[in-house]
Amino acid sequence: MINTELMKVTSLIEGKPVTQEQEKTMEVINSFSGEVVGKVSLASREDAEKAIESAHRVFHKTMKKMPAYRRAEILSKAADCAAQAMAKLAQNVGIPTSLKDVGVAAEDISNLAEEASKIDRLLNNNPRWLTVKEIKKVYEEAYGTAEVPSLATT
Repeated sequence: MINTELMKVTSLIEGKPVTQEQEKTMEVINSFSGEVVGKVSLASREDAEKAIESAHRVFHKTMKKMPAYRRAEILSKAADCAAQAMAKLAQNVGIPTSLKDVGVAAEDISNLAEEASKIDRLLNNNPRWLTVKEIKKVYEEAYGTAEVPSLATT
């Protein structure tokens, strides 16, 4: 179900909305329906430079002085927040969020994992080599294994 309320996303620098005299925006189009589902701010080159300078300043004043484990905790939390925001966005605009939702059959997962294991350009960019079993687990999670218990044992 698509949330028909139009979303508007503004640029932020140091947690504060960026205000521009003539704010430029771009419509966000649902590629499945063609419907406009929101608008996003388009940052200017100057805004991008300010954001980069701010990030450098914050890193050198705080993050650089923190122990690596604390930086990892912060970045992990930020990644979790980003993933939650993406899931909410997908739900709001009606984007399928699982392999099952796009018509992949559960019985095809083993074959998909086998084929993926043969594509070096995908695996070579991964920080560690994945086995077919590990690739299959990724596919199972993307499918929604909880709904297909038989996948966990094959």
